[in-house]
Amino acid sequence: GGKQIFKNAGINMVLNGSSGTPYSAQEQISPAAPLNPTSGTLDGTVNGSRKPWQVRSDMQIDKNIILKFGKGEEKTKSANLNVYLLVNNVLNTINITNVYRATGNPNDDGYLNAATYQAGIQSQNDEASFRYLYALKANNPYNFGIPRTIRIGAKLDF
Repeated sequence: GGKQIFKNAGINMVLNGSSGTPYSAQEQISPAAPLNPTSGTLDGTVNGSRKPWQVRSDMQIDKNIILKFGKGEEKTKSANLNVYLLVNNVLNTINITNVYRATGNPNDDGYLNAATYQAGIQSQNDEASFRYLYALKANNPYNFGIPRTIRIGAKLDF
């Protein structure tokens, strides 16, 4: 219809990928919660194990709108309004940023299944509650990258 709807518009896509970063695996299970912290014996070499690969794609769609101010034909002042949609982690990829050294898993440190700690776990007031709450603690959300986030915004430059 004679309108240039894509004038001053843009779309940007960024793809970030990285190989798994190194970490030092350990032989013995050590609890994630500060129950009785122990240091583990190295399993293999220093930085001999690798975390999983990470891939994340982000996208931004934006449009600049020029606003003119003034009266009549004296519209000499102008401002730029940028309206945008920003989507981080477009594919909602689950990226593992950290793992427990003994298991190599991001959500299980191995404590609840280790034979060494079973007597201590069973001596708790309520074993089922202890196991449930400990599993919540071990499933650390900071071991994972950000999920998909969507932001809508506007910037005004004058």
